[in-house]
Amino acid sequence: MIRRLQARDQSALEELYEHAASSALGIALRTLGDSALAEDVVHDAFVALWESAARLDPERGRVDRLLLTISRRKAIDRARARRRQQTRTADLHDEIADADGDDFVEGVLRGVDRASEVSALARELDALPDDHREVIELAYFQGMTVREIADHLSVPIGTVKSRGHRAMTRLRSSRLQELRVDG
Repeated sequence: MIRRLQARDQSALEELYEHAASSALGIALRTLGDSALAEDVVHDAFVALWESAARLDPERGRVDRLLLTISRRKAIDRARARRRQQTRTADLHDEIADADGDDFVEGVLRGVDRASEVSALARELDALPDDHREVIELAYFQGMTVREIADHLSVPIGTVKSRGHRAMTRLRSSRLQELRVDG
């Protein structure tokens, strides 16, 4: 199977999918508790395996077990990222709720700083191509998953991921340029 994957035999990938996708999905679903996120993780695991097939060593083990390991690691990474995001959101809510008296003034000033950051981000988003900006807005401002965005836009999941990746790369690049100019 590994030799066939290395030869870019798509039928090998299809066979692997038929054989191992449900197990990979089960692992991801148990870790994440969200079927849409679990499906995204499994998709990402298959893509990672396909892209790294040239580096695989057939003597080191079975490819289906490797796929399950990749799925598990990606699911754990996704769960950790989700927890970090939830913690940041909770911290922001606590910060706003705790703002009273002199702390309230500091909270308002932090809000002004954040407002200027939001304004700068809005300008950067406006500079993105419409299809890339739409993916970012749906993901970050409406909280949609990749699958929900794909369904909403009637495009494949891979297209959503590509647009999101390109948009984030461009946004990071513009933020770095801004830091270089300011610093």
